[in-house]
Amino acid sequence: MKKRLLQILITSMIMIVGLGGLSFYLYKKGQNALEEEKKLAAKELDIISEDAPKVSFEESRVTPIDNITSKYSPEVLYNETYSEGKTKEMEKMKKRNRYDFENPLWQWNLYGTNNLSMYLYFKTGENVSIRYSIQVEDEEIPNFTRNLYNGEKDNVTREHSYQLTGFIPEKKNYIILYMYNPSGKLLNEVVFSIDVPALASKAKSKLDVKIGKSEEQISNGLYTIYSDKYIWLYDNSGYLRSEIPLIGTTSQKMIFYEDNLFYGISENQFVLVDKLGQVIDRYSIGKYEQYVDYLYNGYGQMWILATKPGKKSKSIKDTLISLDMDSKQVTELFSMEDLLKKMEKKAKKTKKAKKFDWISLNCIEQVGSDGVLLSSRELSTIIKVDKINSREPRISYMIGEEEIWKGTDYKKKLLKKSGQEEADEEQAAEQENSVIDLGEAEDVFFSHIGQSFIKYEASTVLPEGQYYLYVWNSNYGEWDTNKKFNWNVFSNIGTSKKDAEYSYIKKYLIDESAKTFNLEEEQEVEYTKKNGSMQYYKEHRIDNYGSRNEFAEYDSKDRLLRKFSHTLKNVLRVEKQDMKGFWFYLGRE
Repeated sequence: MKKRLLQILITSMIMIVGLGGLSFYLYKKGQNALEEEKKLAAKELDIISEDAPKVSFEESRVTPIDNITSKYSPEVLYNETYSEGKTKEMEKMKKRNRYDFENPLWQWNLYGTNNLSMYLYFKTGENVSIRYSIQVEDEEIPNFTRNLYNGEKDNVTREHSYQLTGFIPEKKNYIILYMYNPSGKLLNEVVFSIDVPALASKAKSKLDVKIGKSEEQISNGLYTIYSDKYIWLYDNSGYLRSEIPLIGTTSQKMIFYEDNLFYGISENQFVLVDKLGQVIDRYSIGKYEQYVDYLYNGYGQMWILATKPGKKSKSIKDTLISLDMDSKQVTELFSMEDLLKKMEKKAKKTKKAKKFDWISLNCIEQVGSDGVLLSSRELSTIIKVDKINSREPRISYMIGEEEIWKGTDYKKKLLKKSGQEEADEEQAAEQENSVIDLGEAEDVFFSHIGQSFIKYEASTVLPEGQYYLYVWNSNYGEWDTNKKFNWNVFSNIGTSKKDAEYSYIKKYLIDESAKTFNLEEEQEVEYTKKNGSMQYYKEHRIDNYGSRNEFAEYDSKDRLLRKFSHTLKNVLRVEKQDMKGFWFYLGRE
């Protein structure tokens, strides 16, 4: 019996030691995998560092590519027929030839929708994933490295179709392809080269960059800048990595819709483009003109800020329309001319102005399924409109300074500043005991003037009827359709005669039930008269100083990471996009 117990004890000890060893092995394996993930992620930051060295290879290993295709105008390439024709060409080539990892099918900018891209196709004998690096012979230009996204489970497949972006114009670009098995083991690598020509747009291939004092790691992604004829994507070192051509002036936004990219290409047209660059669909908004912002409402429609040309009043930037993504039907939801008739009639068009920009809606945010918040730069007011899908949409309330609405019936629509009523009552009580006219109580806080961007944020922590609202307060007073307004009623704001010290990002707590708003936080930012905006991105913040021709990224403690300078006009928005789940794989962060 004792002998049996001893055997059991020894066996148990062996099992414990074995399990401990296995646990330690699995732990070390997990730690090594994590370290490998960090190293790979560091290579995707597009900066010069020890973690992202240049790749060494013999020139004899390099296979040159020479198939830069003819250029077509955006009017041609944004036609679905053109895209379909290019797809058929590729299908014919795939049937005639066998393309593998070492001898793939390459086509420069196949569909014409990304002027710094290549189409890549091949097959493999087993399920694998693909990573690539673009390298040039310039020590100051970092490699552009990403995991390609194929849309299959665990991002492994045997048939591979990709759009590679990140090429540097006017240089020989080396493309290093890496093949990995499902476990992440490197199976093979090959090197190709292509001489990339200059861009017809003459876009600035390198922005000026100022490096800040933050020691935090900069976020992964590309800065998206919109101009009149192109959408440009720049990396963290300021190098141009993608150029998307446009037909003309459009809104400054891109939305991912059902695994595709939706964006405007002209005043009255949008397109839906897949991850390979093929035009899947094209949408017209007819007589309307888009101009800055839109959103997807989650129910199959895009809500678009628009101008309706041909109106007797020549009023612009005052209308909201709906575009149905299935039927392509366009519906006018409302015009602010109808909701603020008296204010519109009170406005005066200047003699020099060809159009009547009396409200200048510049940003839209959705609240619930049937409401929107609209930012009006001209009126320095944020307007909540409800029941927008009904025949009678209505203004529920407005957020702004009372002085703007003084002498109008609309003043009663303004939310009260939290604590203002108590301050007024206290001032009134003191007035009763004073022979001196104390005047009105001071504002408990100053809200905003000339705001150019808003961001709605719901929170499960807040009671029903409350939400947070972030506002880019330009702090610049200009009212072109009311030149007589006295801006001296506000202190510390900028005007055409003097600059303010700062613009601000403000965080309000909106209480719809109490009909109040409170200033929760206030962040000083560089004074930006017009076209300022912010984006909260991966614990960082991207600021766009449009009228200063700059944008910057700040860390989680508001310390500068990097600031970029450009020479473009009318840059209303700069957003950072990592393009993961579209061009690149989501798995590595």
